[in-house]
Amino acid sequence: FRELLLQAMPLPVFFKDASGRYTGCNSAFAEFIGKTKDEIVGRTVYEIAPQSFAQVYRDKDLELLDDPVGAQVYESHVMHGDGTAHDVIFNKARVVDSAGTPTGIVGVITDITERKQTEQTLHDYARRLQSVSRRLIAVQETERRNINRELHDRVGQTLAALNINLNIIRSQLPQESLRAVG
Repeated sequence: FRELLLQAMPLPVFFKDASGRYTGCNSAFAEFIGKTKDEIVGRTVYEIAPQSFAQVYRDKDLELLDDPVGAQVYESHVMHGDGTAHDVIFNKARVVDSAGTPTGIVGVITDITERKQTEQTLHDYARRLQSVSRRLIAVQETERRNINRELHDRVGQTLAALNINLNIIRSQLPQESLRAVG
């Protein structure tokens, strides 16, 4: 029943002993990393993963084996069977015997590559939207200044013309009329 359940799981699942050798995995794990179960079981991460990834996995495994809680969740990368690095979340738990001695690790991998790509796309859109917003604000400010300048210049010219016209009218009116108004 356990083996059937393990094989039915769509998420990659693996088992390692305390020395870091794979003792088992489901078909989803083998397919995910592009190897057969025979190419995985009995080997270490250094034999099936790129060196830089393998070192991270082994360091995390050693942390987990010493961790009193016995559980671990972290983001990392896995070399997918198609040759591309995928962003993943590892959920690992320490396996112990009846005496409480760590005997191995069980892990589940969740591929978050698509989510990470979507987050990056959203981040890029947000950055572009901020840029467009800043440009829009700058254009609005320039337009406000232009309108203010235009209004100021027009009103100033109109007032100057009115003043000139008033002075002309004033100079043409007899002085008695101006005293009566004034």
